[in-house]
Amino acid sequence: MKTAQMVHRIGTIKNDRLYIAFEQSNSKWKLAMSNGSKNRHKTILARDLNQLEREIHIAKKKLKLGSGAPIYSCYEAGRDGFWLHRYLRGQEKGVKP
Repeated sequence: MKTAQMVHRIGTIKNDRLYIAFEQSNSKWKLAMSNGSKNRHKTILARDLNQLEREIHIAKKKLKLGSGAPIYSCYEAGRDGFWLHRYLRGQEKGVKP
């Protein structure tokens, strides 16, 4: 059985975008945000879109990204992932799958 390995090459990660991963449950969402070199972790109440918007804004500021920096999201396919992605796309946040 083969195992997969992640290979990081210098210069392959673009630092002009926000990467955000969601771990979702019924009561809370864990957010892992990064610009490719610095990370930020937050936990918010599940489906609290106002708090999510605030955390995205704060992350962009702390990670020194412009307000128009695109977001690349990662989430589990079940529970809340699909509508969350559609919501972010609708907010014109530049979300990429």
